Amino acid sequence: MSMLSAGQIEAAIARAAANSVGTAEDRPRPNPCSFYLLNLAIDTTIGIPILIVLLRLIHAGASLTPIANPPESIKSGNYGQPPKATWWLKQSILYFLGLLGMKSCVFLIFTMCPWIVMVGNWALRWTEGNEAIQIAFVMLIFPLIMNALQYYIIDSFI
Repeated sequence: MSMLSAGQIEAAIARAAANSVGTAEDRPRPNPCSFYLLNLAIDTTIGIPILIVLLRLIHAGASLTPIANPPESIKSGNYGQPPKATWWLKQSILYFLGLLGMKSCVFLIFTMCPWIVMVGNWALRWTEGNEAIQIAFVMLIFPLIMNALQYYIIDSFI
């Protein structure tokens, strides 16, 4: 999603087309670290309430279908006695659908708000000139903290 939002795929296609024609654009390329940071930040903040709402809607919808037979089979964390793999699979699919919907909402935020790149650049301006620190922060430190918080909140919800 970060690559799509950052224009990396379109840029690669444009470079390939420009090389075949012989003309190249000299536009500045967006910083992929900014997009990755923003993607993670939105995913772990705004994404949590979106996911919770989607999970409630999906669960309510699924309870009206034969998937919820028996109804306790789609209750998160309840796998029956003895545990049944099919109950786990039902719950996993419902969670995956909610997660897919949440990620789609995050992608829509990026496409509807193209100015958001400036926020990412602003958030990373303290790392300008030092790519090692920027990459360590964006790929290790920030995700470690934010994902830990996100998983704690989502786990306590489901």
